[in-house]
Amino acid sequence: MNIFATPIIAALVLASSYTYGASEPVLPRAGFIGVQVAPLESEPSSPEAKSGVQVRGVIEGGSAASAGLRSGDVILALDGVAIDGVAAFLRRVAALRGGDVASLEVRRDGAPLTLTVNVRPRPKEAEAVAITEYRAVVVDEGVRRTLVTRPPAPGRHPAVLYLTGEGDYYTTVSPRNGYIIPANLNPLPQLNPLPVVTIGGAAATVQYAGPLPGGMLGVMQINAVVPAGITVGNAVPVTVTVGGAVSQPGVTLTLK
Repeated sequence: MNIFATPIIAALVLASSYTYGASEPVLPRAGFIGVQVAPLESEPSSPEAKSGVQVRGVIEGGSAASAGLRSGDVILALDGVAIDGVAAFLRRVAALRGGDVASLEVRRDGAPLTLTVNVRPRPKEAEAVAITEYRAVVVDEGVRRTLVTRPPAPGRHPAVLYLTGEGDYYTTVSPRNGYIIPANLNPLPQLNPLPVVTIGGAAATVQYAGPLPGGMLGVMQINAVVPAGITVGNAVPVTVTVGGAVSQPGVTLTLK
């Protein structure tokens, strides 16, 4: 096997509990307006064609639907700022966060109308086999979103490692640069032989080492069972060896 680069563990998602302190920063979620818009259908010479966007559809459960926006309305301004096209509307909407209160100036059947929009947060990702926790941390004087995915039930679960530089092991597809792994691909290709993983200095059983379904080839997921009897803590060392190349030093897990 050719190793293109030293394997680099890019992210670690560990199936263990983590307690966040009371000082955890608050990061509002992006707003969910729930409206489909298009350029105005008026003739170019019409004064009504100079600004605004046409509402083509309103999504049930979105903020716009709750505010009373209807298909066929023309949105003229958002929070007092005139909307001169679809791109301008999308830029303004992208700045809204859950909990904001926005004002929409609308034309309906030729008559002006002002709607108050209580912006709802964008729905969170959810799946039956895992729980996704949305948190936030302060980094370089800014606030960054963190996502922790964990199993819905307690117990011993594998650590999930993501790395790059594992080499060219899926040779049945071409071209491979930029190749996206089909989400329904079965069986998934795996590295052969499997990588060697140590956690806390002890050998871990590797259950899977292959691509992420729906992800780009070149990013590998490794599911490794945490060895029994190792010392737990906030900085348990982890190493991954692929074809004789070892991951960079200093990578750790938090185990409880």
